[in-house]
Amino acid sequence: DLDAALADKLSTVGLIPRRAEREPCTLKRFLEAYVDSRQDWKKSTKIQRTQVVGDLCEYLGAEREPQTVTVAEAENFKQWLIGRKLASSTIHKRLQVARGFFSVLKRRKLIAENPFECVRSAAIGLRDRQHFISHSDTEKLIAACPDINWRAIVALSRYGGLRCPSEVVSLKLTDINWETGRIVVTSPKTEHLGKGTRVIPLFPELRPIL
Repeated sequence: DLDAALADKLSTVGLIPRRAEREPCTLKRFLEAYVDSRQDWKKSTKIQRTQVVGDLCEYLGAEREPQTVTVAEAENFKQWLIGRKLASSTIHKRLQVARGFFSVLKRRKLIAENPFECVRSAAIGLRDRQHFISHSDTEKLIAACPDINWRAIVALSRYGGLRCPSEVVSLKLTDINWETGRIVVTSPKTEHLGKGTRVIPLFPELRPIL
């Protein structure tokens, strides 16, 4: 666990055995192995994390040793993402993931400090894109749907509040209790938090469509 320079000095004078030569830990090698090792991540999460791995390797260098990455480079990485005209929410998320990657490196004592610790970007403008869909507009959407599948998708999203597509496509007819008027919703996005399901009412607007 000694610093490499100190270990070399001690081994040179015979106080400790010379440590075996280790293959350098490069950014690409570590990050790809780490993403692959996360058995608790879903396939979609791994795909999203792999995108950030690609960004970090492209900007910082795939063969770069993580301990050589500076705070200035981390800040410039943020500006590089901004320069690519990515959405603010995307930049926010990718910096969050990068910060998490380097936190793992720090916990494993592969780096002394996390250069991304203070590099953040707010997800702005989301409220400007939000729009309330009224009951009458929803009924028009449902009437325009080409088949019962699309009518169910719109109704479950608007009236049931289900995440689309993850919770909508996970729903089964056996999840609906017609007698008690309840629906068990499977939630893949919150499963890792111990909240894999929740129960919602079988709202009057949903019953005829389902």
